This record gives sequence, C-alpha cells and structure tokens, in this order.
Amino acid sequence: MAFIIDLWLPILLSGVAVWFASALGWMLLNHHAKDFKALAPDAERSLTAVLASHNIAPGVYGYPDFKALKKAPTKGPIGLLRVWAPLNMAKPMLFSVLWFLLTATAMAYLGHAALPKGAEFAKVMQVMGTAGVLGFAFGGVVCDVWFQNARRAMILNFVDGVVYGLIAGAIFAWLWPR
Repeated sequence: MAFIIDLWLPILLSGVAVWFASALGWMLLNHHAKDFKALAPDAERSLTAVLASHNIAPGVYGYPDFKALKKAPTKGPIGLLRVWAPLNMAKPMLFSVLWFLLTATAMAYLGHAALPKGAEFAKVMQVMGTAGVLGFAFGGVVCDVWFQNARRAMILNFVDGVVYGLIAGAIFAWLWPR
C-alpha cells in the first residue's frame, strides 16, 4: 500500500481530470450524439406504448431468450433491450469518477512497481501513459464488438480512452515522486 501513500495526489488528480475530460467530451463537444440511432416517430410511440403496457422493469433484456439461441437460430430480429430507471445524473457521475479513480489506482500500482522514485518525466509518461491507454481504451472494445456498436461509436470510445490515458499519464509524470 506504499504506492497509495507515494502517489495519492496523481491518483486523485488524474481520476478527477479524466472525469472532467469525459464530461466535457459528452456534454460540451457532444461527440457521441450520433452513436445512437433514432426510431421513426410512429415506431417510437408504438414501442414505448408496448413497453409501458408490459411494465418492464429497468434492466437489459435479450430477445428472443438468449438461452434459446444456443439451441436453434431465429429468423426474426435478435437484439438487446435496455430499459433505464428514471434518469438520475448524480449516480452515474459518481460511479464514473469512482471508476476513473480505481483505474488511476491500478495505474499507480503498476507505476510504483515499474518505476523508481525520481524517474524522468518522459519515462514516467511512457509507462503511465501506456497503462492509462490500456486501462481506459482497450477494456470496452470486446463489448463494443459483441454488442454491435456502430463502428463510429467504437472508434470514438477508443479515442476517448486514449485521450484519458494520456491525460492520466501526463499527470502521473508531472507529479511523480522525486
């Protein structure tokens, strides 16, 4: 746990900085606005009415039942339905910053094991930036592939992760113990 004592400030600052970068990207730049297709208005009304009439609880549903897909392929549409609870922005924002802090903590553990105190900025940036890119960019790719996210969304998610990793890496390099 010595790494937390030595690196608490870059852990905290990089987690918060990545959270701000994420928030700016999603809200100010709005570069993920085209990640989701809109239904035609009549289809949206019909689907909303059907879902409301069945009182479907929040969750992620596969249809047809994904257990049945192993037995026989289906001819109809196959998909996922994600039903959200009423949106409360505070909870996802809190969990996002906690996840970024957890990733920064894992980065700190790796950096503490791999780099000596007093390491030069460039070397710390190389190691910690790579760790950050691995932590922020690569984890979601498999889910993006399996759940058939649009190629544009996959690329943007990956680019976001690279940016977050480089931000975190730069903060660790700047504040690396001397």
